[in-house]
Amino acid sequence: MIADVMFFDTFSIFSITLIGALVILSVCGFIGNININSGDGSVNISGVDAQMDFVADSTEKLDAEEASEIIINNPVGNVSVVAGEPGVVLLVKKLYLPKATPEEEKKRTKDIFAKEVLKKNAEKIEVTVPSMPVMGVMTAKVDLDITVPVIFSLSQVAGVNDISVEDLEGRVELQNNVGNINVKRLKGVVIVHTNSGSITAHELKKVSSLTANAGNISASALDIPEGNVNIVSHVGNIELDINNVSSGANCQVKSNTGNATVLINREASATIEAVTNMGKLDVDPNIQIVSKGQSFMGGSVVAMVNKQGGKINVSSNTGTISLKLK
Repeated sequence: MIADVMFFDTFSIFSITLIGALVILSVCGFIGNININSGDGSVNISGVDAQMDFVADSTEKLDAEEASEIIINNPVGNVSVVAGEPGVVLLVKKLYLPKATPEEEKKRTKDIFAKEVLKKNAEKIEVTVPSMPVMGVMTAKVDLDITVPVIFSLSQVAGVNDISVEDLEGRVELQNNVGNINVKRLKGVVIVHTNSGSITAHELKKVSSLTANAGNISASALDIPEGNVNIVSHVGNIELDINNVSSGANCQVKSNTGNATVLINREASATIEAVTNMGKLDVDPNIQIVSKGQSFMGGSVVAMVNKQGGKINVSSNTGTISLKLK
């Protein structure tokens, strides 16, 4: 287990404290490699250490004709949720354990798979994996592969490892302590937060919040809806590829330590305000600059794409801000 920390320049006290905590977690075996590169502002964090062996799996199928929401709580293990056939929830559990004797593996498998995971009422299905300490330090890991009806909403609270959600139409709310989150082709409201890990998004129609305490955020084919939208990384780069901006949008894009790049459809209409305290501003020459300012180590700009439209505010404490057209 290693914590590979490359050279970094100016961090806030919050950032230093957070990175120190991550290093401790990595050394103790709770997360994998850490790679922090302040040359480009990127942060990469892998999940639970691979010192675990696959032991067993099981499959459960549940009638979900009346339900419209699934709630998942998995302390340690990857979670994948995709759309499937109507009225059915399919759950595949995959159990991983640290190195153990065959007798220990058999006992642990029996204990874990005997615990109730699925619960159902008229409107909700709950998937709860109990906390399972092993050897005092490491924990057992249970990966979940879940198929739900496309109309479902999803709430996910996970401890450690990666989350992937694709092709749902309902509200999706995800929270993770350590691990990457990947969301694709979601039509409902999306709220995503990870303490330590990157967020990757594609084709979100109603994004509300993408936030990471330490990790990069990358979103492509993004629509900025009406109302408030927050896209924030305290330590990490932000890259946005925006298709449309609603006229009533108010989008806040913030990176404390890292670069922020906004690539926007040249057919969209938006007003962009960008401020960096210690960094450069790089604005596409085809974007109209309304006003600009200069500070000792940074600068600001107000720009317009086509005509006045929804607002996008971009800020970085220490990093370059790039505004581009596509």
